[in-house]
Amino acid sequence: MCDGCGQGGILPIAAVIADARLNPATELSLGHDTHGKNPVTTPAALTTIGIIERDGLT
Repeated sequence: MCDGCGQGGILPIAAVIADARLNPATELSLGHDTHGKNPVTTPAALTTIGIIERDGLT
């Protein structure tokens, strides 16, 4: 599932959600993203994930 900018409200956060078995290169961190390692959006994304888990939205 792709989730583009739906996370974090107005912040530029996107995600690709898939089964880990679909990743053929688990030993690599390729960094295929447009806003990776941003000090503002990273905590916002983690908070969003926490709310999703807390509220059972998975």
